Amino acid sequence: MIQTVRYAARPDGTFAGTYVDALMPDGCTDTGIAPVDGRQIWNGSAWGDPAPLAEDLEAHLASIRYDREVAGVTVGSMEISTDRDSQAKILAARVAAMTDPGFATTWKAANGFFPLDAAGIVGMSDAALAHVNTCFAAEASVSALIDEEGVVDLAGVEAAFIAAL
Repeated sequence: MIQTVRYAARPDGTFAGTYVDALMPDGCTDTGIAPVDGRQIWNGSAWGDPAPLAEDLEAHLASIRYDREVAGVTVGSMEISTDRDSQAKILAARVAAMTDPGFATTWKAANGFFPLDAAGIVGMSDAALAHVNTCFAAEASVSALIDEEGVVDLAGVEAAFIAAL
């Protein structure tokens, strides 16, 4: 006797298991094909990946914000690095400039060296801070959309973040 292996999906689309012939559980659908993995959901005609969870969307959002935050900002003709170490150095230079209005330095930017006086340092610091704040504000805006289920997939997170900038 030849037995036929069948793949079953529960009414909610989750994989119910592999069954032989008439042993299919009540209420399950014979999908005819196996899912790639046990996480996939049957949509009535094919197995597909489930919608990401809110925490997955939030993690993706945080990654997008971080990448944008540390990508740098252009101030005049200076390409200023905004990675975490650079942010700390910019703050230190700002403190020195505010403490001593005569403070001056040569700042190493991504595209070369630039002489800066105290006012130039404060201006550079303001621009870097505005860049970082904009990134976090966009993240907060998209996070609220995720909470409201206004964004439900990774592509939507990316599009909403760019729109929020």
